[in-house]
Amino acid sequence: MIKYVQCVRRHPDLDPAEFRSRWDDYIAIVRRISEGSGATRLTSGFSLVHEQNALIQSDRGTAEPFDAVVEVWWTSGANALAHLGKEELNGDFEALQKLQPTLIDLEHSSFFFIDEELILGD
Repeated sequence: MIKYVQCVRRHPDLDPAEFRSRWDDYIAIVRRISEGSGATRLTSGFSLVHEQNALIQSDRGTAEPFDAVVEVWWTSGANALAHLGKEELNGDFEALQKLQPTLIDLEHSSFFFIDEELILGD
């Protein structure tokens, strides 16, 4: 399984509520690209504001959690690359690139592909 992961920090000019309210527009574009590229799964989630997160950070010396995470899954890298090059997705990619700098702190976020190996579960 090939997965594209976005670990996202919100733009510093946005408070958490505004970031979350604008997130639906972002995910709508990501969904169109995912569907058009033959992805088999798309997930999105927000970090929880919980005392356990602060405890983990303090105990382990880690950075603050990301504001959101997106995961797009494909059955193979070749399948993903073949579909991501589709000309009909260009408009969605352009819309995503236009929206990202107003929503996301790109310098402090991370986007990457991984080769996922299932260790436990279905």
